[in-house]
Order: sequence, then structure tokens, then C-alpha cells
Amino acid sequence: MIDEIIDNPQELFAHISDGAYVITPNNRLSQQLIQDYFKARSTGVLEKPFCLAYPAFLQKLYLTALQKFPKNSHPIVLNDMQESHLWRLILEGETPHSPEPGLIEEIKEACSRCQQWDIEVKEPRFLHSPQTERFQQWRLVFQNKLKELGAISAAQIVSYLVQGHYLPAIPALIWVSFNDYTPEQLMLQRSLKKLGCKQYCYDLAGEPSSPLLYGAKDEQDEWMQIIQWLKARFAKNEQRIAVVVPDLEGASHRINRLLARHLEGHQYNISLGEAMLKFPVAAHALAFLTLDNTSPIPVHRAKLLLYSPYLKGGQSELLARAELIENCSLLKEPAVFLPDILPVISQKAPVLASILVNMTEFPNEAAIPQWIFLFKKRLAELGFPGDYPLPSATYQCLQRLLVLFDELLPLSLIYTTLSKTKALEAFEELLKKTIFQPGKDASPIQILGLLEAVGSTFDSIWVSGLTDQCLPQKTRLSAFIPYDLQREKRMPHALPEQELKLARDMLSRLRCGSKHSVFSYPRLTGDTPNLPSPLLGDCAPFQPLPLSHSGRRALVKQEEPYYLPLQDDESATGGTSLLANQAKCPFRAFAAHRLHAVKEPEIVLGFNHQERGQLMHQIMENLWQTLKSQQALFAFSPQELENCIERIIHEALAPYLKAHRHTYPPAIQEVEISRLKALVKANLEWEKERPPFEINALEKTYTMHLAGIEFNIRVDRIDTVGDEKWVIDYKTTLPAYKPWNEERPEEPQLLLYALLDKDIRTLLFLELKAGTLTCSGISSHKLSLQGISAIKKDERFEDKQQFWHAQLTRIAAEFQSGFCAPRPKRKTICERCEFQNLCRIEMQ
Repeated sequence: MIDEIIDNPQELFAHISDGAYVITPNNRLSQQLIQDYFKARSTGVLEKPFCLAYPAFLQKLYLTALQKFPKNSHPIVLNDMQESHLWRLILEGETPHSPEPGLIEEIKEACSRCQQWDIEVKEPRFLHSPQTERFQQWRLVFQNKLKELGAISAAQIVSYLVQGHYLPAIPALIWVSFNDYTPEQLMLQRSLKKLGCKQYCYDLAGEPSSPLLYGAKDEQDEWMQIIQWLKARFAKNEQRIAVVVPDLEGASHRINRLLARHLEGHQYNISLGEAMLKFPVAAHALAFLTLDNTSPIPVHRAKLLLYSPYLKGGQSELLARAELIENCSLLKEPAVFLPDILPVISQKAPVLASILVNMTEFPNEAAIPQWIFLFKKRLAELGFPGDYPLPSATYQCLQRLLVLFDELLPLSLIYTTLSKTKALEAFEELLKKTIFQPGKDASPIQILGLLEAVGSTFDSIWVSGLTDQCLPQKTRLSAFIPYDLQREKRMPHALPEQELKLARDMLSRLRCGSKHSVFSYPRLTGDTPNLPSPLLGDCAPFQPLPLSHSGRRALVKQEEPYYLPLQDDESATGGTSLLANQAKCPFRAFAAHRLHAVKEPEIVLGFNHQERGQLMHQIMENLWQTLKSQQALFAFSPQELENCIERIIHEALAPYLKAHRHTYPPAIQEVEISRLKALVKANLEWEKERPPFEINALEKTYTMHLAGIEFNIRVDRIDTVGDEKWVIDYKTTLPAYKPWNEERPEEPQLLLYALLDKDIRTLLFLELKAGTLTCSGISSHKLSLQGISAIKKDERFEDKQQFWHAQLTRIAAEFQSGFCAPRPKRKTICERCEFQNLCRIEMQ
């Protein structure tokens, strides 16, 4: 139906000046044609030409029909979001589970192809397989739903305009860079021809450039050559340089990092938007909308409330909110309830607490316009987007986000009302499907996808990744349309010869679109070998450019002594853990006790390791405050002891259960109480086997000085046994190494406790785990208790205490001097260290 072929840009611009309509396969090509037209017609005042991508052209034709025939009753054209939700409703009626977005997109695409290729709804070949038969049934339901709504899909616009004789009179129409025409487009061409519209076809012509081919060692080598090539072309003052990346979506972040190291930000632009949901301002807004006083909030979302800069008071309460993230015990749970955490927030961050308290709750169900109002109101109540000035890109994203709420309104055609969950899901889906890229000044270097670059013109172009897997592409048949029907109708990606022709046309347009072109492919992608595309056989080899090393500097070797002495106003804190960390690794002590680096709290369901230890200590302290001696223990009857144990466990457990009431239901509480009873009873059975004793001290705090450092130490328990004393330290797990045998003791607390009193003669670790008790200790004399070893006959315990004092003093002096080398006592310490990112010992 094409009347004439145009191959000259000037002739194209002349037709545009005469009022011809221009349609292109994509938006980028239409925008470039408009720019080129204005550049070629730089004198005088010009009217903006009618140049649109094909889908926008059809929408324009439909709007023209509405204006030309206002008295007729026209259907509503569903937008992409409406069509997706209509299909979702249909599929939800067929399956018990909510359909995946990917499945909906495949069905939409199949339905659109059937319309564009004029395939009847009752085509008998759909009955040949269960899947295509089911799709045929869905398509019938879809058509009936459209009739009920008085609507049509975007794929039905052409047939509606042609059958209703609503096409406007167009003087001339130019089809630019189309590969093939669908039956729908051919029908549109025939109908326009009947109305007197003269139609042209325009494609890049002229002598194709002779591209060079570079077979790179791998992707890294390929991109280093691209960067050197870009610098060379930029040095020649070229203003339209393109790099084409077939898999731009998957590689964009890696490419951006590479280019940022070698080029200025204003020199290049990656022509790829991202889903709105990937932008922090939009993701935070969605998180704020999901807040609910009655449902648990995932802990990562609760923390978001504290560190987000997009809430009121985010700047003035920055430090207070950061402190809450570090210290709030409720944030160690997998989920929290907003009413539980609000009292804690109000103490440190009253502004945040105020906006959360006054936040309007959402109803369970509402109409779409009401949801739009409520979403905007919620964000306004929270002071969104916060107090900080917004960078340009964030501000642009915010403006797009605010408009996006109103784009939910068309869903009123599909739903009368929506539940709270469905409304939030609809907005989240809209954020995922809306592609956004912040605007920036024009850049000479454009990084483009393959389809986007085809048809455009450049000064120079480099096409990367042209392996045999890239072009020609493999066939990709739709699972919902009979295969033989797709091949018969020559649908996209249905025939190998079709893909071959498409690939050849693409490469031809790329060659015609630039005077200088380079094609490349990596011989290796990871460990996978590649071959070049078979369509590149006539290319001359590209000579690799020398890589620039001007940015590199000579390596200066400097020996680090790792001595950073404490400052006059700096005080060391940390108790016995300071000595333990210095003994394990000096840098570990430096990070923990001077940098005050803290590992992010571990998120566990129920009590964490620290809480279990604290709970057990509390129970044992309360128990021995009641018993006081072994004699009193024997005096209790079994029932009295049982009652005593149960009461003490309940009293100690109460505050922990209050803090974890949502993750510790009654059934789990009973299990925990039984576990604690078993531990306590195992301990008391062991205590009965000991020599008689009395409690001397429980959880008592002492002060000790070593090498000028003051240590505040808290002893679990000291017993008086005859004329000597025993020190007992409770553990949930016994140390793997016995501190009294180590040169640099990793668990120095018992040795430090031994220095408190000259009468101390036994040091003992008690492990309480799984209803059993295990002890490990050292004594001045032999004892009948298993696990306690005696010192040698020719040794005195007083000498041991003096040795430990000197040993611990050396370690404390080492810390005091500022020695902080990353020298772990053994390799396994690094494996369990939380400061690996600071010391980076693996890089040595």
C-alpha cells in the first residue's frame, strides 16, 4: 500500500514541511527526527511536525475521531494498567491463587497479537492443546467483559476506526524504519489510501559504512576498548556518539560504574529508565502507605521509619533516630507492632512519634478516588518528602510520583471498590511498571539498546556483544497461540528465516546510520566461549587502541606500625571484653573499644543469644539469693523447691515475655519454662554433690586497675567453701580453650576475678545447656568433681595469680599503647569477627 519510497532526509523534511504525518516504531526515533528537522530548518518560525511512535499515533487518531464525531457513543480505550487488571480479574476467577504479573503480560501479548494478525476468537486450531484452548476461553471472557464495560483494548483501535469509518483525512503519511507490517497496519494503509492519503516509506539509505570488527578477550577487555574509542571520538569533537548494548537492561549498572571511572558524568547518558519503585523516594512513600496499627511491621520497614530522610524531623532528629536503630530492643524481632514501638520512639524522637500517632488509619475498603485522597493525605501527615533539600533527580522523581497517584483513577472502570490490600498492591504494581529516568542536559555519548538505536543516525557508533547468541536471535513462540498458526501468520519470533532477515536489517540500518562503526563481541563471557555473529563475516579487523595509564600513580610502599596511642581526652571502656578482644586480635579491640563500632543486632525469632544468657543469670541470681547455701538447699522439700524454682522462673521471665509477647504465644512459653526448669534442676543436682558452701557474692561489681586502665567487672558468683573461695562464671557454651593454659587468654574474666581476693582458690566455668550441666575449671587442690583440674604439686596458686596479673597487665598495656594491628590469634577468629569490612585482612 506504499506509494513511494523515500531515501533522502531532505526529501523527508520537505514532506514534513508540507504537513505529512510521520510515524516511527519507537519514541526515540520520533524525537530524533523532530530534532533533525528543526536543525535542518533552523531559520524562521516552524510549527512542530506531527511525528509520533505508532502506538501514540493510534491514540491520536482515536482522539481525533472523538472530536470529529462527538454525538456518537464511543467505547473507552483501556490503558495498559486497566487491561492488566481486567485480565487479573478473569484469571483470579479461574485459579485459587493470584496470577503472576509475568503470566498476565504473556496473555496480554498473545491477545494483542491475535487482534493485530486478525485471528478469530473461535479459530478451531486453538482446541488442539489444553493451554491454547484455555487461552481461547479466556479471550472470549475478555471480549465479553469489554462489551459489559463499553470498552476496547488498544489493539482494537484500528479495527474500530476502520469499521466505523472514523478515520480522519490525512494528506500524507510516512512510515519510518518499519521492518514488516502487521495485517492490522496493512488494513490501516488500505483504508487511508481509500481516503486519498498518499503514503511513503522512509529508511536510512546511502552507502553503508564499512564496520570494523573487534574480537575482545572478554567483556572487560571489550569495554576498556570502548572507553578508549569513546575518548578518541570525543577528542575529535563529535557530538553524536553511540554505544549499542543488546542487553542494556541487565548490564546498565556495571556499564555505569565503568564509565564513571573514566568519563565525566555530563559526557554520557545511559538511555534506560528504571521502575519507579527502584527510586528511594518512591519506595519509601510506598512503605509509609503500608503502615498499620493493627498488623505487624517487618523490622526492616520499622527501621526505615527511623532512617528515612523523607519524613518530618528527619534532619533535626537524625542522631536520636540513629541511636534508636542501634539500641531499641524491639528492633531485634523479625516484626514489630507500631503501638508497641511508639512509646520508645516518643522518648528520643518526639517529632516522629507525633506524626505517627496522628496518622489517619485506612478503611478496610473504599472507592478508587477515596484511596487516592487517603494516600496523598497519609504522606502529607507524615511530612513527606521531609526537611532536606532534594537533588534534581529526586525532585523530578517526586513530581512524577505525585502525578502517579491520579493514574490509579482509571481503575474505577474495573473496580467499584478496592480493599486496603488490593489498593496498595495496585499502587505498587503501578510503581513497578512505570519507567522513569531523570532528565539531564544533552550528552554527546549515548548508551542505547539495540532496538532503540536502529534507525537513528550518529557520527560514530560501536555495537557491542554481537555474539552468535545475540544475532540472529532464537525463535520465541507464544505458549498461548498454536505454533503452526504463528508460523503461518509469520508472527514475530516465529520463524528462523524471519529472525535472520530482522538481524540483517538491523545491522544494515546501524551501518547506514553512521559514517564510522565498530562491531565487537567478547570471546569469553565468564567461562563460556563465544563466537561472533555469522552476519559479521565481511568486517575488517579493528586494531586495539593502547590503554591509557595516565591516571595511575607509582606505588608507594609504606610500612604501617599500627600504633595509635590513646589521646589525653580518650577513655577506654569495655570491661573484660576489652582484654578478650585485644588477646584475640588487637584490631578487634581497636574497632570495638575505640571506634565503638557495633555489629547490627541479629534478627531472631524469640530470645537472642544475649537475652538467653541474661535470663539464665537472672534466674540463678534470684535462686541463690533465696537459698544462700547448700545447707538451705538440702532443707527444702522437693515440692517446696519445685514451687521456688517455678516462681523465680516466672518472675525472671516476665519482662522478657512482655517484650516478645507477639513471638512468644502461651504454647511456646510453656516450652521455654520447661527448658529453664530442666537447666535449673540440673544445676541444683550438681550443687548437692559439692563440698558444703555458702554464697559470698552474687552479680557483684568490682573495680580493678591494670596498666592505667580502670576495669569495672561483674562477678556472677563467689562461694565460700571452708576457708577458701570459689569463683563461678555461668556460660551457655564452654570456651573452646581454657584461659589458664593460654598465653593470650580469649576468656580472661575468670583470671581477672582470681585477682580480687587472695583466698580465691578455685575458678570454674559452668555450662547450662539442654538440661545438662558441664563444668570446666582449675583449683589449688584436687577435687572429686569432674571437669575441675588441680595445679601441679610443685606449683602454688598464689604464683598462678601473680602470673595472670602480669599476663593481663601486658595485654592491657598493649591496648593502652595503641597497638592495633590486624593480627588474629588464629584464622578462625576472623571467620566469626564482625569487623572484617574495617580491617580488610583478606586483602593483605
